[in-house]
Amino acid sequence: SSDANSKSITKDAYPQIYWLSPALAESDIKVLRTVSHSLRDREQCREAINFLSTVVLQDFPPQIFLNDTSVLQSLLRLAEDKTHHQDVVIRCLSEFNYSLLRFYHFSNDCASYSGLSSVSLLSQCDSAPTEKSKNIQHAAENEVSRGMSLGDYCGFVLEKIGPEVPGILKLLCYCVPHPEKFWKSNDDRCLILKQGIRTALLRFGGDLVKDKTVDPLKRLQAHIGLFLLLRSAIPKTSAPVILPQEFQMTIYQSLLDPVLQILFPNILAFFRTYVESFEIKNGVPYEDYFKLTESLDAGACFIRTVNWSS
Repeated sequence: SSDANSKSITKDAYPQIYWLSPALAESDIKVLRTVSHSLRDREQCREAINFLSTVVLQDFPPQIFLNDTSVLQSLLRLAEDKTHHQDVVIRCLSEFNYSLLRFYHFSNDCASYSGLSSVSLLSQCDSAPTEKSKNIQHAAENEVSRGMSLGDYCGFVLEKIGPEVPGILKLLCYCVPHPEKFWKSNDDRCLILKQGIRTALLRFGGDLVKDKTVDPLKRLQAHIGLFLLLRSAIPKTSAPVILPQEFQMTIYQSLLDPVLQILFPNILAFFRTYVESFEIKNGVPYEDYFKLTESLDAGACFIRTVNWSS
């Protein structure tokens, strides 16, 4: 019974989402092979990505690309090459993410299905999974002989690119409906997604340290991305264990960021709730920081509300 209970906890912590692919006509198979081949050709890959975004992803069900991963693998390889076609790759993956989201909602409840449109960076994780969608029935793992789960796909995107790809954090919410249980699980099937989340967090930490005095805009983008990722997948109660101490210090120091104070006080307040759960040693003066942030809060509130034109 203990084994059965363990399996139940694991399934609840990280539901393995697979979908079976429909049978394809030979002409459709040829189209996909041509696209996959073109993506590996540097001379043709940009046109192939655009064709994939505007035509193929509109005509083919998205689960096909999870079960035969050749196209996705080519896209992710291109994404790792930061100097080539990064813009169209992200746009293509964004289109694919929303195609997956539409299919998820349709397969969950086709009667109440409505199309999903692109949303802004700050709102892309606002729609939490409903209780009904958490219990959606998917293909059994033994029915899928190859390909990747939805969670593994999210892990690869987070590792290779990051959460700035629109739609990926919405998908992440469906893959990890219970973050606390997810991080406590020892299931090897969680490893790809956990690694992807950790890599994305480390990238944000590096950006925040590297761009501390150089690029305020990039630093702000890193803060927003970090906020979205923490909110989606890192519960406050587990953060002290999941996040390395150096990363905890980075969040801690972000409490004094003037741009966040003025433009995004809600993100700053969110970071503070995490900092309060950390157990950083070596005599870090938390109280001094908190007193200083209260003064900055007051100054930022004044700047936001005063009528400078009068």
